[in-house]
Amino acid sequence: MTDGYADREMDLSRLTKIINNTDLSKNEIIKELNIEDYQIKNDTISLSFVNLIFKNEKLYTIINRY
Repeated sequence: MTDGYADREMDLSRLTKIINNTDLSKNEIIKELNIEDYQIKNDTISLSFVNLIFKNEKLYTIINRY
């Protein structure tokens, strides 16, 4: 049970870094996240509990997967 909370806290921490440290472009977010740890499909980056959706190479929306 606590693993789920830890993963959610990690996603929140990553989202905070993305918002504070990038221009919200896909390339900047990939650099910030050290992307080899995540899945990228077309215009979506999947974290543990959220998907980052891109449109025109910029962060468009964040979707909670669960």
